[in-house]
Amino acid sequence: MNERGIIFSGALIPAVLDGSKTQTRRTSGLYEINEAPDDWRYLGINDDGLHEFENISGRVLAVRCPYGGVGDLLYVREKLTAEMYASRSWDLSYAAGGAQVLSEIPADYVPPQNTIQEHRETGDSIPGGSFPWYTATVPSIFMLKRFTRQWLRLIAEPVPERVADISEEDAIEEGYPEGYASSAYYWFRHVWQCINEARGYGWTVNPWVWPLEWERTEHESA
Repeated sequence: MNERGIIFSGALIPAVLDGSKTQTRRTSGLYEINEAPDDWRYLGINDDGLHEFENISGRVLAVRCPYGGVGDLLYVREKLTAEMYASRSWDLSYAAGGAQVLSEIPADYVPPQNTIQEHRETGDSIPGGSFPWYTATVPSIFMLKRFTRQWLRLIAEPVPERVADISEEDAIEEGYPEGYASSAYYWFRHVWQCINEARGYGWTVNPWVWPLEWERTEHESA
């Protein structure tokens, strides 16, 4: 059983936490194929557990799903906010919802230096007239595993597919808020476009993706 981090945007975190989102689709590890997605077809899984694709030229490319397979664990990585006052230690909260990080924060923990902002409290009653305090916004990519508040266990083998091939049922599992659009499919298409068009993976490109499906779980210590 392997453990890997997976990043979610703040808007999707509540749906992951309440269980209404149990699927996601990701392009990681499929970059070469998605340079020309129409030129490839999926062959299947080989004896080494790699996913094979064949190009129109006859070239075969084998790739490994970077998220693992059935039974592997994913820990949710999300944006944090941090504050440090006179205690000289950092207090952390989750940006989505504002809940405090309950995991033990190491005494030597420091957010990435380029995220820290200094503020100054002033007043006649303060020795010296002022004292500094600090805040930081910690991007999800820098969130330590120990600070995660949700573990996910993969319950299906990720098999590559084109993103536009998603079914209505799977679009619902992507966290569809009922009544938001005429169907979950069209809602998902809009969400995908908003997140991925600027990355070159818009809906009309129809990239290959890893469909990930999970159940929420607790972390099991070795």
